[in-house]
Amino acid sequence: MHRSRSSWSDRLRSYDVVLDGREVARLKNGASASPEVAAGQHEIEAKIDWVSSNRVSLDLSDEDAVHLAVGNDVDWGKGVWGTWRAIWRTLATKQDSYLKLEPIDPPRS
Repeated sequence: MHRSRSSWSDRLRSYDVVLDGREVARLKNGASASPEVAAGQHEIEAKIDWVSSNRVSLDLSDEDAVHLAVGNDVDWGKGVWGTWRAIWRTLATKQDSYLKLEPIDPPRS
């Protein structure tokens, strides 16, 4: 899992990587982690404070490698409106809308 480098928000804070309800890694700004995961069905998400990302369901075999990226959904380029939109969505709607967790292509060697 890779955490996108944040230009401002969350820059000094870590994201917790939670697999099947257990914290398996902490991601600092721009960092990556590769936790060992047994074959089978799993759910993974990222958390910071009281908010989290969407959950991603995994169904893994022994040979599978899954690449995920996580980042926040605050768009500082949209100024105050972008910031308030992110705060509103997080506090007033869903707690899992602040962070975004999504599959990505494996890095090229």
